[in-house]
Parts: sequence; structure tokens; C-alpha cells
Amino acid sequence: MEIKKIDVMSVGKLSGFIYAVVGLLSGVLISLFSFSLGSMLSQSSSNNFLSSFGIASIVVFPILYGLMGFVGGVIGAVIYNLAARFVGGIKIITQ
Repeated sequence: MEIKKIDVMSVGKLSGFIYAVVGLLSGVLISLFSFSLGSMLSQSSSNNFLSSFGIASIVVFPILYGLMGFVGGVIGAVIYNLAARFVGGIKIITQ
């Protein structure tokens, strides 16, 4: 069996979802880091900034990572489809 063409939107949705999950994990780690760093600092404006950044990272990172993953997946699928026309697709060997 040979994969000659892949659905562009399918790859975009899947890679967008995977990258959104990675973005959520990154956002949680950044949030934990910023809260712990903020608690080590004295009560100052930088502490408020770090707390706000930590909360925003949980929301913003998954959205940005998901969008970038979707666009990257679509571009990668288009490139694969073009290359598979000339070189041939990926062969899947079943035993």
C-alpha cells in the first residue's frame, strides 16, 4: 500500500490539536515558573506582571501553538502532496 495523497485539512487539524496540547503544557510550566519567581520577589510591580503573565500564558500559549501547528501541518501536507507526485508516496509494508 502506498500513501499517494493526504488530506490537507485533516493533517492541519491533527497537528493543530497536538500543538495546542503542547502549548497548554508549556503554558502551565511557564505559569508555575512565573508564580514561583513572583513569590520569591518582594511585593512590587514585577510580581503583578509575573502573575498576570502566568495566568495569560495558560490561555494564550495553547491558542498560539495550536494556530502555528495548524498552519505548519497544512503547509507540510501540501508539500508532501507535491513531493509524492514526483517521487512517489510513502510505502506501508504489512507482514
